[in-house]
Amino acid sequence: ICGRSFIEGASAHMLAGESVGLTVYAQVADALQKHYGLTLEEVRFWTVHAVADQDHTEIGRQLLDDFARTEENQQAVLRAVEDSHRMYRCLDEGTYRAVLAVG
Repeated sequence: ICGRSFIEGASAHMLAGESVGLTVYAQVADALQKHYGLTLEEVRFWTVHAVADQDHTEIGRQLLDDFARTEENQQAVLRAVEDSHRMYRCLDEGTYRAVLAVG
């Protein structure tokens, strides 16, 4: 997706990708602490990304406000985000199946 065009790449990475961290990463950190006894330091990757991704997503929104001004470009933004979300769901499903196979 990122290789299609600047607008689609920014959409896929900075909207679809970075926005996941806004909610999911904090939940992952909490779950790792609650269920596996990890310390705050041990989940720092997740907590840092939960905060940093707020900035990254906002930068993506600003870029797309500036560059995705036509209907065609705005449709490309939507397609890129939808494609990215489908890819993330496939990744999550594959991870889930791998965990089930081990356990």
